[in-house]
Amino acid sequence: MKYMVISDIHGCVEYTNKAIEIFKKEEAHYLIILGDFLYHGPRNAMHPTYNPMKVAELLNDMKDKIIAIHGNCDSEVDEMVLKFPLVNSMFIGVGKRRAFLTHGHIYNEAFHPNLNEGDILIHGHFHIPWLFDVDGVTIASPGSIAIPKNDSPNSYMIIHNDKIDIKNLDGESILNSIRRDYNQKY
Repeated sequence: MKYMVISDIHGCVEYTNKAIEIFKKEEAHYLIILGDFLYHGPRNAMHPTYNPMKVAELLNDMKDKIIAIHGNCDSEVDEMVLKFPLVNSMFIGVGKRRAFLTHGHIYNEAFHPNLNEGDILIHGHFHIPWLFDVDGVTIASPGSIAIPKNDSPNSYMIIHNDKIDIKNLDGESILNSIRRDYNQKY
């Protein structure tokens, strides 16, 4: 299974279109979106291509390919125009291991649910891409597709087989990468 992971779209049409193009180019099976779909939030500048209804339309066209996590800027009104369910958090399988998907405003590397050695914690919220291990748990954030912070680039993540890559939007520049045998038993 190949997953593409993005976070923090914040209503930006330009980067939603780019993410969809990349999803097709990467030939991923599912697009995981870690929250903050439509509203830019009080701490983020409004992007020049801010158009939440158009973003909803673009994402609704691929609703059968989306795994959606609820972010701190997502409201019930947003969910009324999105045609796929948003959940607060969830586990998915990556090989024989678990990946915990969450937005990051509640669970993150500082506070996470009981994870086992070899598991993966994947979150957004901070708009900064990172990938590292803490006590045998892989901590991963794709950064923000639309509004990166701390001079980080617009970025996304690919999870495929035994590898996690964080890539720049050109799809060729790998910002960070980690390999693990997710099929081995820990």
